Amino acid sequence: MHCKNISMARQYKSICDFNCDTYMQEWGERLSILYMNARSLKNKLDQIEVLISQFEVNISMVVIAETWVSESEQRYYNLPDFNVVYASRKQPGGGCAIFLRNSIEFKTVKVIEAHGISYLMIHVTDCDKYFAVIYNPRGTRDMVQHTVQILDEQLSGLGSREIFLLGDLNIDLLCDNYES
Repeated sequence: MHCKNISMARQYKSICDFNCDTYMQEWGERLSILYMNARSLKNKLDQIEVLISQFEVNISMVVIAETWVSESEQRYYNLPDFNVVYASRKQPGGGCAIFLRNSIEFKTVKVIEAHGISYLMIHVTDCDKYFAVIYNPRGTRDMVQHTVQILDEQLSGLGSREIFLLGDLNIDLLCDNYES
């Protein structure tokens, strides 16, 4: 498959793009979010700290899918000057986390670990916005149904509030089968 328009295929900004003057003027002091699928936070925490330091913008929130951090290990994996909320699975792998700067007021709304799916939602009270992260391991028809059910139950109760959903759904919306 060939891309007809390469510029449209580019979805991510480099650190250089992110730090450019135009972008800085547009976003200024607003909330800035860094999202990643870590496939284990355990051996990447130092790299994430270095990455955060390379931005000229003060990263407000770091959202991570696939932390692979168990509940008993959570206290060992934090970033300096950040608070953290985890959703950790009982079995190895999966999980998600939201790291927020210490200066940001927030409340944990929901942490769900069900059917291998990790879901976490917070409410940032300073700006009255909701942020959720979900990790759904690549799965079967049942996994897709559980993921949609969790999202429906959690998001429908918030009405018209502004919600930012990040994560790794592992659902190919362009495909009509559940094995994608």
